[in-house]
Amino acid sequence: MRTRAKRSVKMSLGVLCMLTAFVFVAQAAWSQETTRPGWMEWGPSYSPSKPVRGGVLRAASPVYVGLMNPHHFPVLDWITMSYVYEKLINLDGRHRPTVPWLAESWKFEDDLTVFMRLRKDVRFHDGTPFNAQALKYQMDWIMDRDNLAWTRAWIEPLQSVEVVD
Repeated sequence: MRTRAKRSVKMSLGVLCMLTAFVFVAQAAWSQETTRPGWMEWGPSYSPSKPVRGGVLRAASPVYVGLMNPHHFPVLDWITMSYVYEKLINLDGRHRPTVPWLAESWKFEDDLTVFMRLRKDVRFHDGTPFNAQALKYQMDWIMDRDNLAWTRAWIEPLQSVEVVD
């Protein structure tokens, strides 16, 4: 029995060594090629220090994304969800909500009241405008217990949303 186990371990190590050697040989051969595969080409306008508009976004997800509703489980791929949904305020490098995005500015009048100025000329995928009424609808939908939105817990202290102008 021990001989069979030793043979199995030796065979596994041999296969691992062969695969490792294959990877190094393939990598060396590939690095000597003059052209890169198409999926690695960034195009002539790519510059890491300067973002550009347009081009092609290539992303792969090894798992099912989920229901594509960030307020219902399963949400299995938050990265993909971030390509689809925008936030009111983004986080800075220290994970603090300080970067304006869909909300251009916000001001706390007191401990219970905040006024947000929303970005203009933003449209949903179907062309309808993003405005204060759309945001109020979303917040009311999340707060409705019948919708079973798990994100409701995040905004539980919210008492109401009012459209000012």
